[in-house]
Amino acid sequence: MKQFERDLHGAGFTGRPVDFYQLVTDAFAQVHPGRTYEWLARDPDLGKDFCERVRHTTGLTLSNRLIMGGLENGRKKAVHASRPVSAK
Repeated sequence: MKQFERDLHGAGFTGRPVDFYQLVTDAFAQVHPGRTYEWLARDPDLGKDFCERVRHTTGLTLSNRLIMGGLENGRKKAVHASRPVSAK
């Protein structure tokens, strides 16, 4: 088991890392449709807000590092949002 997966489990996430990548990718697409991980990573305040939304939604004690890392890993593994989201 890799460190990222151990950290996820330590925070209470019981799924596989790819399930977490999907979760954060879907959350990002809902909150910031049409935007990229790089866009979010360049704005620390928006990044923190996004991480707080994920924690609130999941009820887990996930660190910002885990959430942003999951979003970045999902991008690297070409994980796409589960359902289409239109930009408003």
